[in-house]
Amino acid sequence: MGLTPVSLCRLASTAATTSAPPAKPPAVPAVSYRARYDALAADGSGSPLSSVQFHDVLAALKQYDDLLKAYSVKQDEMERARRAAAVCGLSMDVKGGTKKPNVIGQRASQPTP
Repeated sequence: MGLTPVSLCRLASTAATTSAPPAKPPAVPAVSYRARYDALAADGSGSPLSSVQFHDVLAALKQYDDLLKAYSVKQDEMERARRAAAVCGLSMDVKGGTKKPNVIGQRASQPTP
């Protein structure tokens, strides 16, 4: 005797009415990676996190991050100044501006002496 779709439906309906509610999964203990890191860093038994080289790398990364933040602020200010100069018709290139300043009483097309 094989299972037919009708018999499967009957089995499923009886299983749904007779089965107990699903059990809650066991509680997973909270993992604190910071506590684990601090424990390994304080451990003097040869852990790579407690080595002098690791602390030197962390200091270099912090210095690099500080420089990166300072550069990004400076870059924003430079971009703002370039846009303002472009609105005024000026250029902020390394070579200098492309327009000569107007001298009072002279036109821009006239060469300056």
